[in-house]
Amino acid sequence: DGKPVLKQVKEGNGGRGIAVFDVQASEKIVWDVITSYSSYPKWIDEISQAKTYIDNGTNIYVDFIISAYGVDVQYYIKHLYKPDQGYLTWELDYTRESDLDDSTGYWLVYPSPIDSSKTRVEYSVDLRIQDWVPGFIQTMLAESGLEDASQWVKRESEKRSR
Repeated sequence: DGKPVLKQVKEGNGGRGIAVFDVQASEKIVWDVITSYSSYPKWIDEISQAKTYIDNGTNIYVDFIISAYGVDVQYYIKHLYKPDQGYLTWELDYTRESDLDDSTGYWLVYPSPIDSSKTRVEYSVDLRIQDWVPGFIQTMLAESGLEDASQWVKRESEKRSR
């Protein structure tokens, strides 16, 4: 019926989840939105910084800061980008010290099996948060992260496709 499918499980200081949704835009537009890291602070309320520090086209490293209620959580992500194969994966950049204990996940982007004019997007994340991060930020990340991911990618991709 066009609504995203969201499944999340909270576990200790983190959790995992998956979102699957269709977007009225081409795969190229969806990838352009997902990889426009410098625009994340405009599109995602909790992200105050997204600075790329390495980008060779396949490996993209980004320094993110989430800011909420006066608390900043900084983390460094290493992305492996393979749009020709329909995926982007990520993990923490373990050469730098992040405020997250761990983060891994992926984006899959491919033609919708239900409507050939749409693109199917899958987002999956597994997140572990350091003990010092306040509970309200842990809850925000665990409970709103999936819905937020599906909303901003869909919204921004469909804007560009008009």
